Amino acid sequence: METSGCVIFAKNAAAETLAIPMFKGRDIMKIYRAVTIGQFPRKWNEIRTDIEGYMSTTLVKTLDSNKHASYLELRIETGRTHQIRRHLADKRHPVMGDKKYAGTGNELSLAQPRQALHAYRLVFPHPKTKETIRATAPLPGDFKKCLAQLKLR
Repeated sequence: METSGCVIFAKNAAAETLAIPMFKGRDIMKIYRAVTIGQFPRKWNEIRTDIEGYMSTTLVKTLDSNKHASYLELRIETGRTHQIRRHLADKRHPVMGDKKYAGTGNELSLAQPRQALHAYRLVFPHPKTKETIRATAPLPGDFKKCLAQLKLR
């Protein structure tokens, strides 16, 4: 298992037809939680970079940090492949346990069985009624264990 948490899927073709414009129109707010290597600055940050020819934006809030690691909340404004992982690695704070972008030189990261990235919350309008839907996935046990081992809360 890699990224854990919330997932949106359509139960039938009609629902898929209604859902596709929400993704294209960026109507879905996607909030993630991550544990990263190193002490990330304790404020909101905006990371904007070009990923494969497209401008990509990730908003980052530090929830807790110490000299070894940081616990972050991230909101992606765009949805590029591996956007969060790439943005954090570019800032020299890769996601803990990320075998692709964290490299192999960090013992803390290597000790994690998977990347410490969790799709925490999705907020979007219901495709038919437009009522706001909020889906939240609690942190899984392995993620909580990672936080505890690193003395983050």
